[in-house]
Amino acid sequence: MSASTDSGVSTATMSALRQAIPAHCFEKSYFWSTFYLLRDLAILATLYFVKETVFFAESSWIGYLVWINVTGFFYWCLFVVGHDCGHNSFSDSYYYNQLCGHIAHSILLVPFNGWKISHRLHHTHHNHVSKDHGWKPASEETVKNMDWFTHLVRHSLLSMFLYYWYLLATPFGDSTFLSGNHYNPTSRLFAPSHFVEATVSTTCIVGWLAFLLIKVPLATLFWYYSVPLVIFSFWLSMVTYLHHTHKDVTIFGDSTWSYFKGSVNTVDRSYGWILDYFHHNIETHCVHHIFFSSIPHYHLVEATNAAKSVLGDLYFFDPTPVPTALVTALSGECSYIVKHEHDIYHYVGYDEKTRKMGKPAQK
Repeated sequence: MSASTDSGVSTATMSALRQAIPAHCFEKSYFWSTFYLLRDLAILATLYFVKETVFFAESSWIGYLVWINVTGFFYWCLFVVGHDCGHNSFSDSYYYNQLCGHIAHSILLVPFNGWKISHRLHHTHHNHVSKDHGWKPASEETVKNMDWFTHLVRHSLLSMFLYYWYLLATPFGDSTFLSGNHYNPTSRLFAPSHFVEATVSTTCIVGWLAFLLIKVPLATLFWYYSVPLVIFSFWLSMVTYLHHTHKDVTIFGDSTWSYFKGSVNTVDRSYGWILDYFHHNIETHCVHHIFFSSIPHYHLVEATNAAKSVLGDLYFFDPTPVPTALVTALSGECSYIVKHEHDIYHYVGYDEKTRKMGKPAQK
């Protein structure tokens, strides 16, 4: 398919999708957006209130382990609400999105505007081999040149705990995995026009940390705040990784990439209906990528169901249980990418040299 023809197909498909998806799915509700923010804050407050009376988190290691996992998961749910704020799908007001986004993300020590900027680069260049941000695939040469420790971390569950390092780390050399320091308003991630926004976000985090350090003992902060945040980082990394890493996902070069092809080459998967509900239907990732600034999370299931008839074989849902999919991809099935004809790339495992085309999206 030529670039011009592909562009025409993409435009036609985008138009058909807009017509197929009910108009109200593109409407943002101040009430419902605020409700879900307050719901998650209320659940987290309740978890802290009952951590001993219900979970026995202070007197039992089993209770503590259950509590940190439940609390870490709901920190992740709170992040997803802030995620809507960053996409302006929370409301039509820039200032309300900023206020609620900073409330949601500052609690998690995530600089809202720094994250928003790098995450938008991910959406606008999704599955471009060199321009995407976040979980960028490694080349064969990169993997072969990794030292044993880097290789171990990259291809194990340890990589799921590196989110705060990603936010802090400054790229060096030809590093392809880092966006820049999200906390430093002068880092390479930010243009001069971003300075004020980046400074506001960093100031919010410094203020929140100062408040905690003044009011809460260090041991309590470590065991009942820092550890649940590690669980949160696992959820964020795992969900992001599984939505964008699969042996049948296609990555594109300059001559073949388009916004539409990059968007549909993402993987929807369910985490179970209870978790799907509480983490705001983040599993409906394909339609989210296509209309990332337009559809709030509480309309994504309906929008996805309406879009399936238009997308046809382009829609990709993987029913593999999440633990199996995660271990399979990390342990070697998606080790690095290799280039095929027509400037497209696919994931391969350690020993795999050739593979058939995956989804019809790259045809």
